[in-house]
Amino acid sequence: MTRGWSGFVLLGLLALASWQVASAGYIWAKARLAQYLIADAWQQMLQTGEPVRPWRWADTWPVARLEIKGQSLYVLQGASGRVLAFAPGHVDGTSEPGHRGTIAIAGHRDTHFALLEQVQAGDRVTLHSRLGLQHFAISEGRVVSAGDSQVLAPTGDTRLLLITCYPFDGLAGQASERYVLIAHLVEPS
Repeated sequence: MTRGWSGFVLLGLLALASWQVASAGYIWAKARLAQYLIADAWQQMLQTGEPVRPWRWADTWPVARLEIKGQSLYVLQGASGRVLAFAPGHVDGTSEPGHRGTIAIAGHRDTHFALLEQVQAGDRVTLHSRLGLQHFAISEGRVVSAGDSQVLAPTGDTRLLLITCYPFDGLAGQASERYVLIAHLVEPS
């Protein structure tokens, strides 16, 4: 009888592990594959000058392309959980990519913005928008409380904030802290 229960428990654990791996794979694949559809919408937007939704039912559109650490990431308008599932998102209420002021972009620590853990002061970031290019240099990284909106406040200069949950290896779904990379404009558009 003990042998029967141990087999049942083992089978249950294998099923649970398979489900967890499949869920993680689905999230990763969705985030990566969406970038191709977003890239097409981005190209159409550059040609027409009008926002283009990457898929029919999307409630967002690409507003920028971010180049950092040899990677190119498209940025969608808005930073809701639904948007961040597909790409980094431009935080509402901050300056639009290509404009002056504080531009904030948020992304998930376990998909698109996992690379922020390797970014250091002095690293360069290029932000492409419909208005042209902006070049930034990372000046610092800081950890803030998830509810601290002071970091988004206008400062009088042009800066780019890259924001993700912290710690990077955290297991909790709702992280109470954010990691913010602050980059300053180094070359005018």
